Amino acid sequence: DIPTSSQPSLMYLTKRSNYLPTHYDSIVSVHLNGKFSGMINSSRKAAAAVSSKSGKKIDVVDSHNATGALGLTVLRTAQSAIDGMQHDELVAKASEWADKTKLFVSCVNTNYLINSGRLTPFRAMILRIFKIKPLFTIDTEGELKLKTFSFRTKDNFKKILGLMKENYEHKKIWNYCIMHVDNPGAAEYLSEVLEKLTGRKPLYIEDASPMLAGKVGPKAVAVAVMED
Repeated sequence: DIPTSSQPSLMYLTKRSNYLPTHYDSIVSVHLNGKFSGMINSSRKAAAAVSSKSGKKIDVVDSHNATGALGLTVLRTAQSAIDGMQHDELVAKASEWADKTKLFVSCVNTNYLINSGRLTPFRAMILRIFKIKPLFTIDTEGELKLKTFSFRTKDNFKKILGLMKENYEHKKIWNYCIMHVDNPGAAEYLSEVLEKLTGRKPLYIEDASPMLAGKVGPKAVAVAVMED
């Protein structure tokens, strides 16, 4: 069965958020792609209510991304806050860093994508008929896009390398990470070839969350990279 999720209620979010202004001077919350979840809208309403009550600045930022790409944006934002960056600049930079972050997702079993409604019926039919292994990315507006495809999973990995070269050969990378759905061997392979390409190891290699795994299917592998 494909896992499902439900967002917390506005009352719950507001209640959980009320304690934050008692510990911090201001709050910046970086969220999962608003096209994937309606939680960001509830979070904005909760933030407005708590900010009005406490008098503290609270801003909610849409990362327009997911999984490791969201993680990189959150990490860079948090590190900058620790280093002393002020609230308004932090909000602007978080949005800028989100736009500088790309996610490449290679899928093996397309049934999960089809059943989760992430593909149009026509594209779903083509993928099933020809047993295509799609390679997706997410654009700056948060829309899932079919970037390219292969008939073999390993060819998708080569295409990820090609996209990395195309996008970052003449740009400095802040960092990158690798996620996988029960496919550590593929993640390690990508780590080795990307280290040769970038000159650095990935920031981390992690299992994808159960919710993401339910959308992209078993053995999927993703690379997230942020431009400096």
